[in-house]
Amino acid sequence: MNEDGFTLVETLVALVVGAMLLGSISWVVSGFTRDLKAVETADQTREIARASTFLNRILSSARFSDQDGQPFPRSDTSLTFKTPTPLALGGTGYAEAKLDVVSDKNGQSLTFTVLDADVPTTRIVDGAKSISFDISESENPTYSGRFLSEVKIVVSTEDQIDPKIIKVGPKIDGVGACIFDVISQKCRT
Repeated sequence: MNEDGFTLVETLVALVVGAMLLGSISWVVSGFTRDLKAVETADQTREIARASTFLNRILSSARFSDQDGQPFPRSDTSLTFKTPTPLALGGTGYAEAKLDVVSDKNGQSLTFTVLDADVPTTRIVDGAKSISFDISESENPTYSGRFLSEVKIVVSTEDQIDPKIIKVGPKIDGVGACIFDVISQKCRT
């Protein structure tokens, strides 16, 4: 009998071959996904390392309070300060600047803005699950008041169990005086 169609054996062989092809394709795709996540994690680690360097440079010589010792506005998602004016803006005196946590469709970003200047806002860290500031203050021996002694910026990403922490210790107080370090018995400059 010469009928059109496939036998049961031919159909089973085709199903087995198709399953093997689908299995190998899914294995390749999962390998690409794993590699992509590894590259993404490495990129985030590099981005946070660059952010740490940038923030240490900007915030270590920043002033976080006015000359009367009153702190500039700050919260767990925003920090206002005065930083030495960048050379591109003339390089004299201090310019008011702000770090902000901004949410968008890709997650949260940490932005740096020089206020009252024609400088575009810079995204320092982009696409994090969450970003927050943890600000520590201490008594200031130079004048009666408190000064910001450390800024911790906590950055959590989707794939990280432990958040990355960027720590910055300012070196001067609101009036421009050196902050004395009681442990080393030296001026932190």
